Amino acid sequence: MATYQDTTRGRRRLDLPEGQRLIDATHFGRERFRFALLRGQRKLPTLNIDPYVERCNWGRSSGVTTGELNFRRPLTGQQAGAIVRGDRVRCEVDIYSNGTWRPLWYMTVNTPNHDVTAGEISLALKSGLKNFQASKRAFRFRKKTANQITRNLCKRFHIKIGRLPKSKYKIPKLTKKNTSPYAMIVAAWKEEREHSGRRFDIDISRGVLDVTELREPRYMLVMGKMIAELTIEMALAQMVSTVIVTTHQKRSGKSKRIRVKVTDRKRRERYGYIVKKVNLKGRHSRKAARRYGKEQLARALTKRDDITFTHFGIPFLRRGDAIRLQVPEADLNQLCFVKSVRHDLSPGNYQMEVTVGFTDPWKDVKKERAKKKRELAAARRRRKMRSQSASHAKPKKASWRS
Repeated sequence: MATYQDTTRGRRRLDLPEGQRLIDATHFGRERFRFALLRGQRKLPTLNIDPYVERCNWGRSSGVTTGELNFRRPLTGQQAGAIVRGDRVRCEVDIYSNGTWRPLWYMTVNTPNHDVTAGEISLALKSGLKNFQASKRAFRFRKKTANQITRNLCKRFHIKIGRLPKSKYKIPKLTKKNTSPYAMIVAAWKEEREHSGRRFDIDISRGVLDVTELREPRYMLVMGKMIAELTIEMALAQMVSTVIVTTHQKRSGKSKRIRVKVTDRKRRERYGYIVKKVNLKGRHSRKAARRYGKEQLARALTKRDDITFTHFGIPFLRRGDAIRLQVPEADLNQLCFVKSVRHDLSPGNYQMEVTVGFTDPWKDVKKERAKKKRELAAARRRRKMRSQSASHAKPKKASWRS
């Protein structure tokens, strides 16, 4: 039986963001998976391990997709040692069980474990550029954008670049000791985010570096009816009542250290005196330092409500995707964004555990603030015009002539 929300008028009345609409439902539950071991680096043929796979899980909560594969040891002793560290595992999926196979992921065998007594082989899998994270060096950049820093590091460490957005903010100084190039790139794009309001996802799962600016998609999943378990965690970003900002200001050719203290009195009376020290890089005025401290106080009080739920598996749901969560029991009908997802596959069962957040990563804070400022200025102008039109100019001697 069709419901009201399935009709054309019902779709229009749904609480959807501007420019979005519902499309046909996504079918799941008929997926088929198969696995193969790629040994091309050792000049050996591809080995079909699909008949022996018992369990597999994979997911991504950071820049790298990780997983684990468990399967029974083949009957022949020669194939038991056919897997070594560095081999690649390919997973393919047939969404509608019609014979159309699509690659789902490629991961490298990190640590293979062989339980001889039980006859089980367990493979710890990891995708991406392991050397890009393992290298430790000291880095120092001055007056470079995040885009320039990324290109410089990828050229030095021979890393291919996939998607790379433009950046405008020139970081005054970015110095790190005993850190990896990947961590350095993450720090650079974090600086870009703090000063521009844009959000990025840094991924090295494909074997190349992908920096993607998170944008609102045209279509998104609506989930809620098939959720098995759901937990809501409500918390604040960080409880801070006082922020101490240190920076430098150039006067008469000399650099002078500036220290500004910003306190929220109401928050201090309620939660106590909790201090956070931050360093504003570059040379700034006292007024700019105070404004930065107020921004840090406002950011610390923002809510971070995370929802973790278990759902039937959807193979192509990944970190950074947007979904709409509709759970009437929890009074939820809201746009959410996937922060981490873990897929668990076993014979006859395929589920995923998803953690989503309500914070909109596509919302440009500075643009919203500028828009609100323009709206307030327009409202003040309208009030001023109404007050002027209400009191018309009167000619001289008007009072005694009337």
